[in-house]
Amino acid sequence: MSTPVSIALIISTYNWPEALELCLRSVAHQSVLPDEVIIADDGSDERTARVIDRMRPHLPVPLVHIWQPDDGFRLGKIRNKAIAAASKSYIIQIDGDLILHRHFVSDHIRLSEPGTFVTGSRVILLKSVTEKLLAGEKKRVYLLENGIKNRLNGLHASWMMQFLATRYKADCIRKLRGCNMAFWREDLVRVNGYNEAFGYWGREDNEIAARLLNIGIRKRMLKFGGIVFHLYHNEQSRAGYEENEKLLTHTITRKLTRCEQGLDQYGDLVCDNQPLISIIMVTRNAAHYLQRCLDSIFRQQYSSLELIVMDGASTDGTIAILEANAARISYWKSEKDLGIYDAMNKAIGRASGNWVYFIGADDQLSADFSKFATELKDNKKIYYGSVWKNDKKYLGHLSAYHQAKTGINHQAIVYPMAVFRKYRYDLAYAISADHVLNMWCWKDPEFAFEFRDYVIATFNTTGISSLSKDVLFEQQKARLIHRHYGVVIWLRFLFKCLKENLRSSKLFPKRAGSPVVYWKDQDRYYEANPG
Repeated sequence: MSTPVSIALIISTYNWPEALELCLRSVAHQSVLPDEVIIADDGSDERTARVIDRMRPHLPVPLVHIWQPDDGFRLGKIRNKAIAAASKSYIIQIDGDLILHRHFVSDHIRLSEPGTFVTGSRVILLKSVTEKLLAGEKKRVYLLENGIKNRLNGLHASWMMQFLATRYKADCIRKLRGCNMAFWREDLVRVNGYNEAFGYWGREDNEIAARLLNIGIRKRMLKFGGIVFHLYHNEQSRAGYEENEKLLTHTITRKLTRCEQGLDQYGDLVCDNQPLISIIMVTRNAAHYLQRCLDSIFRQQYSSLELIVMDGASTDGTIAILEANAARISYWKSEKDLGIYDAMNKAIGRASGNWVYFIGADDQLSADFSKFATELKDNKKIYYGSVWKNDKKYLGHLSAYHQAKTGINHQAIVYPMAVFRKYRYDLAYAISADHVLNMWCWKDPEFAFEFRDYVIATFNTTGISSLSKDVLFEQQKARLIHRHYGVVIWLRFLFKCLKENLRSSKLFPKRAGSPVVYWKDQDRYYEANPG
């Protein structure tokens, strides 16, 4: 079955990673897959990020993680952020405590129609069945077994689904479930998305439905299709339910069509066909340079950017600068780590973008980065440009040999997220793990490197990679080149090394037995120039 519309599946979640994993596994088994999956995370801890990372290889579509700090119930806010980040025309919205029937997405597509939104129902799983599913003791749910409520909502009949779409409670906005809804993205933009004035659980879904009806968008009811199985959990607190009911009544009686606190707050996330780029910065006592780097990012004309900063427990003014810029940083955290690449790997787990770019706190983005970003078209290609180094354009287009020997500056390269669904930086290489990653990608038939002639950043030559060498990488470099680039480039590299050694009247770059000296910055170790 071909998909007539492009589909974004938004899954809201909060600190129930076991349920989210069951949900994502049911997504992976859909008869028709969505075009992208967006996790709308209202402040979960790192267990949820680990589940998402673990599930990426099982989903052959982009899996985006939109996260916000835990500050109470803010479902409307995180849904708005997810809607803003969605790049597809039709949005199916579910909760992360659902298991989907294998035709769930297909049924929603069949019922999609311009000028309408769709709301479905759910089968309720009781505690006994839920516990067995979460423990892995059950793999499927059977409608006739014990421990199930609302069994009729689990019946699948395509002809009944179409027949009842406009006949079953078509004008009733109080009979709908936000855990199973679908909208055209352009309609959500017209009503300004979810009303973030709802600070408690309940009625936020009914209120957005009321505004959609007020602009002439008709409701369609999805019965005998779009089936979901709802995992048992304790009921949400109804502490603010009466306040939410008043907001809903106000929208209905005043026939409101837009909310004030809504989707338009996240114009920097709205795609407009611009893929989201996650910019990752790793810092450690970088107060002297940090604001300059941040400003170079904030000045970019390309708007679909998110910034993730992982700080290695700085003791200078770095944290104060991050706090002052927190409103423009998607996520930041300060904690001890195992080195630069450990921090980068952590940041990748927080990245929501279609593309990933790494920058040092002492580097700067150039204006041409925004032009370069518009050329990111193929998510199986790794795009790279040039950098300014000592006021000169550095490297440019690289042959296979020069990629193997010299490598591409990480400030010059943008990776598709598909790379990090497959790989992470190898922490065994303290300084050159990015070079090793590029070697893996060069050999991998799934990816290809492509040059674009833009100078996208200014590279600071006082950083670690310029001043020191990675001992393990230098010891293994010839073997790595042979393994990933083949015999011809390996022989050329050996010949080059031989010429350099003869020119310096040494048989080897280091005398045998020379001590390896390291300097230490907190928990980050690097080789100092040993002489």
